[in-house]
Amino acid sequence: MKRYITALVLFLIHLCIYSQEESFICGYTESVRPNFCQFVYDDSKNIDETNVLEVIDEILKTISLDKKSFFLKKCANINNAYAYCSVDGTRYIVIDESWLNQINNRNWFIIGVLAHEIGHHLNGHTINSKILNLSERRQQELEADRFSGSILKNLGASQIEATAWVNTIIPFEESDEHSTHPSKSKSKRISAIKAGYNGVELRDYTSKESYEDYFVLGYEYFNQKDFKKSYAYYQKALEINPKGSMAYNNIANIYYYVWNNLEEALKYYQIAINLDSRNYIAWHNLGDLTILGYNDYKKAFEYYNQALKLEPNYGKSLCSRGVVYLQYNMKNEACVDFRKACLLGVQNGCDNYQYNRCSN
Repeated sequence: MKRYITALVLFLIHLCIYSQEESFICGYTESVRPNFCQFVYDDSKNIDETNVLEVIDEILKTISLDKKSFFLKKCANINNAYAYCSVDGTRYIVIDESWLNQINNRNWFIIGVLAHEIGHHLNGHTINSKILNLSERRQQELEADRFSGSILKNLGASQIEATAWVNTIIPFEESDEHSTHPSKSKSKRISAIKAGYNGVELRDYTSKESYEDYFVLGYEYFNQKDFKKSYAYYQKALEINPKGSMAYNNIANIYYYVWNNLEEALKYYQIAINLDSRNYIAWHNLGDLTILGYNDYKKAFEYYNQALKLEPNYGKSLCSRGVVYLQYNMKNEACVDFRKACLLGVQNGCDNYQYNRCSN
């Protein structure tokens, strides 16, 4: 029994359990979120390239703002730029490292990206604590686009140059209903940039609430640890779309991790999987529940394998499967999983790799 308790404690410490992000991060597009970029830590790299600072300075001079009002950071492999506000109120703009040598006074795409992110800060998007639905978030993106259009005109870009990037990242028009960004709607983004360029007001694109809106509200209230409201909004989402697999998954998370109700959690995870057998996150969470709730490593191993079959780069399942490998004295296999999870940005994978001396 003592050995089992010790193993369970270690498992609880190092298992990659469910979590949600709490900080505001807003990118130019929805492409890649910088989970693996530790730009908020003291040892992250500040941007000190003269050409970048000069461009930032030019942008800010048009609105009489001191560049010291936020920090510039660089991050590898994000192919994007982000406006970010940490929990202590510090404001950042983060840009892909590979873009830095492309910045000059004629690269209107990257200048527009920087202006867009500055627009998020100046419009108060990064410090607004109000929980927003998806249509409101898309509206914020268009407000930042409008700001960038105004800046690009002031810096000498033609209207064609100010809007040219849209054709690069949005090849054709699609619905943006399920998105936090109007990234699929070419016409909306062009209209917003032109509005800023021509100094006209931006049309309000907010719309009635949908399944996605209620889902996001449930997610945000979970982050705020208001679990009753989170649960209520997920239920409202399911009233609109009873087949919303991820809403069932997240309700199961509340039952398990917050209310410690194993039976209800198990029921909701199974519903999530029955509705969408490709929901690898639900398969992963079912694996965690099976171990921590029922001590069934064999069944959990099957669930983690199923999750990884659907998404081979899901770091949390790699990390958790590694823990199961350790249970069966398969250290080499465990270390392979821990290392891959670590490279994918899962801190528990790195911790397990070091704790189990995988490099020896």
